[in-house]
Amino acid sequence: YFLDGLKDSISHSCRNLHSKVEVIADGNQLTLSPCEEVVILNVNSYAGGISLWPTGRAAATGERGPSLTDDGKFEVVTVTGSFQMGAAKFGLQKPACLGQYSQMVIRNTSEDELPLQVDGEPKAGDFKVLTVDYIGQASMLRKDKNAVPESFKAPPPQPSK
Repeated sequence: YFLDGLKDSISHSCRNLHSKVEVIADGNQLTLSPCEEVVILNVNSYAGGISLWPTGRAAATGERGPSLTDDGKFEVVTVTGSFQMGAAKFGLQKPACLGQYSQMVIRNTSEDELPLQVDGEPKAGDFKVLTVDYIGQASMLRKDKNAVPESFKAPPPQPSK
């Protein structure tokens, strides 16, 4: 991934993405500023822990709500390139926040093959229309860091005879 990102930061393979796609969110066409990435988030952590959606007081200002996993919405931001993504990791730059939506359609209006990642994994192929819907929610399992494995627990005391 690092080498691909390095190559892209030099070649800018998605330069002028805003003129190659049409983005419709909750039935409204969005106007994109010049960008190289449209990022759709369901959790506020991207590419190794970069927080792209405002948190704390910044999330409470304006029309933006906080990034929640159970609100039926996903957050959409645009990024100008790999350098902005790196700067965002250290809080030096912020991406453009487009909004929070529950349905989105991205149409490739160009003849170019545009790269796509789903859940961090690159997807090969040429897409013309990509639809993202909030369908539902599933419970996730996680390891309790404070739990003690059964094999480490002392056996229960035996009743005395």
